[in-house]
Amino acid sequence: MTPQHAPTTARALATAEVRRRIVAESRRQLAEVGPAALSLRAVSRELGMAPSAIYRHFADRDALLSALIAQTFTDLGEAVEAAVAAAGPARIDTWRAWTGAVRAWAVARPFDYALVYGSPVPGYAAPRDTVVPAVRVLQPILDMASGLEPSRSTVGEPSLGDSLTSMAEYIDAPAEVAARAIQAWATIMGFLSLDLFGHLVGAVNGSDTLWERVVEQTAADLGLEESATG
Repeated sequence: MTPQHAPTTARALATAEVRRRIVAESRRQLAEVGPAALSLRAVSRELGMAPSAIYRHFADRDALLSALIAQTFTDLGEAVEAAVAAAGPARIDTWRAWTGAVRAWAVARPFDYALVYGSPVPGYAAPRDTVVPAVRVLQPILDMASGLEPSRSTVGEPSLGDSLTSMAEYIDAPAEVAARAIQAWATIMGFLSLDLFGHLVGAVNGSDTLWERVVEQTAADLGLEESATG
């Protein structure tokens, strides 16, 4: 490394460290106040920074939220990818590994789960750069579904029209297959949300058995019990 490059590298490392500390403190505060009440001033105060300093890294609360959301999706994406990589070769192995990894992550990090899959933050609109890490979480399921055959009959089902055109870049499958994958994903995330947010209390005595049933039923709905390896 030449001497003239050293200061630039040092500044870059220092900037990355400051951003890391800001994100870490913001995550801690999320667990206390929730995303809607997240404040850059409160974060800077806890870090001993001048309020003006934090705005050099994040323009406003929404920019900080976007960074938190992108990082959270990235963390979950890494977790599901590791689980799927260690699973067996059959598509149903992928499905069980993916659902198990998502649930384990959500149970371990409920506040992060709530940030990305909970109630929308009033006044916040996620930018495009959060979409890629969000789809990364779902990609193993989309890849798995790409090899599935359409259902033998769709009689009586409403036409999908162009409702799934935005998914075309992520899944190489007929619209009906893509719809089944999205339905399965929605079922899993819906059950997780009900469970994590306490809505199953009083309805079931422990959710593990019902969770396993939901996982296996969605696998059957996808046709995984009849499918070959991916």
